[in-house]
Amino acid sequence: MGMRYVDRGPLAQQKGVYFTPEENDECVEILKNWRGPRREALDKGDPKLCPIPEYVAIRVHKICENISHRYNYHRKPYREEMVSDALVNILRYLHTFNPERIGERSQRVNFFSWVTQCVDRSFGSRI
Repeated sequence: MGMRYVDRGPLAQQKGVYFTPEENDECVEILKNWRGPRREALDKGDPKLCPIPEYVAIRVHKICENISHRYNYHRKPYREEMVSDALVNILRYLHTFNPERIGERSQRVNFFSWVTQCVDRSFGSRI
């Protein structure tokens, strides 16, 4: 139930795209600065010391919501619960995202593909 890599090339900049490569790069930069202090806060036992950046959380929610409208999920009667579960799971394990890992195919750090894969797995486990 995996999602396949698709290189859309210049078509990706047309309408219907709900995020841009610039937003991806901005999320990666935010997470590079956030990851270290978050791990320290978790080691101390108080995650409130370093909350999740709002910019990243909004982008993650947007991806979860858009994936829930795909053809294999949009008619499920518990679609909102699927989105909520996926969002909780991703935000719970956001500190495990490695912003230094470069993708084999895209040759860049792709935060949104990581989120998409996590959402797809979470939806599959919910079904």
